[in-house]
Amino acid sequence: MAQIAFMATASPVKLDISSAILLDTGCSQHTFHNEDIFTEIRRFQPHEMTKGITGIGKTVFQPMGTGTVNLEVSVSGQKSTLTLTDILWCPSLRANLVSASQLLDKNAGISLTKHGCIITAPDGEIAAEARAEYGLFLLHTWLDHQVAMMAYSSSNDPVQRLWHEHMGHLGVQNLKRLQSMSTGLDLTHIPHEDCTCEACLLGHMKDVPH
Repeated sequence: MAQIAFMATASPVKLDISSAILLDTGCSQHTFHNEDIFTEIRRFQPHEMTKGITGIGKTVFQPMGTGTVNLEVSVSGQKSTLTLTDILWCPSLRANLVSASQLLDKNAGISLTKHGCIITAPDGEIAAEARAEYGLFLLHTWLDHQVAMMAYSSSNDPVQRLWHEHMGHLGVQNLKRLQSMSTGLDLTHIPHEDCTCEACLLGHMKDVPH
């Protein structure tokens, strides 16, 4: 019988657990509640139903099927795919848990620190990364990466953003210099600020060893 454990925090958790992908060191098998995440799924027949998964406080969760998930994750800012097999589908769990022990059984490597963790494939390549928040290890998905980049690249001035992109991602200071060298370009209302558009941020990123 599979068992599952959760980590508790002393402070209120401002996190939507139901949508996150959590690395769990106390879970014996990958267990997801969201059916939409599955790439393929096979529903259990009545005779295949087990006594369920026992959680903390002897709470029992009933798996309804098993399947495969192809997770789109962010590795060093690049999109990658992490394929997980033999995942239990358990709608009543209300969480998506990646089992550390099941990864280790597949010869994957897991490096844990207080800041997060790195999951490596058997060939040594980095397969996924997770950050430590609220006492949990949250897998860094590609959707998380896109949302973070969009939030970071937002500008308070759409005019500045438009001219910046039209001029080949020219910096704000050089845009203002261009104003004195041309006619019809009025940027006097634009305050000085560093460029934080996604293309510029990616262009300035450096590869560093983990």
